[in-house]
Amino acid sequence: MGTAAYDRLVGAVMRGGTVVHRGVDRVSAGRWGRRLGPVPAVWLTTTGRRSGQPRRTPLVAARDGDGSDAPYLVAASAGGREEAPAWSHNLRAQAERAEPARLQAGDAHLVVEVEELHGAERDRCYAAMVRLASNFASYEQHATRTIPVFRLTPRRRGGPRRAPQ
Repeated sequence: MGTAAYDRLVGAVMRGGTVVHRGVDRVSAGRWGRRLGPVPAVWLTTTGRRSGQPRRTPLVAARDGDGSDAPYLVAASAGGREEAPAWSHNLRAQAERAEPARLQAGDAHLVVEVEELHGAERDRCYAAMVRLASNFASYEQHATRTIPVFRLTPRRRGGPRRAPQ
């Protein structure tokens, strides 16, 4: 179960890590920001639901299937904290407005459709996140909330479109 002390500590570590990750990505012109520890990172750009400003966040993402056109899966784990990360609230608001989000995976800049997963499908996809990075198992143990999982599917009209830079 999560505690206030755990939430404060993990929150501070994650915020600091994100700041460092953004800085390293910026300084290296994107060459060094493609990993979060041992796993590949993607960059999710959402629209702030209150500010309307773009918000770019590095995340661990699993693929939902094989092939280069397989959707991406992201989990709003927040390291197992009780409060879900802000990007997940922004992403949910975009999905409700049927507004796509943007995803950078390697050199690909994609416009993606957003789908929040539930029930057995959510569980199957969260298990894929655990297989990719075992720390997701401990996040689920710490949080008393169900950790949201989102499927991000690249738009296909004539192939994946590039998001505006």
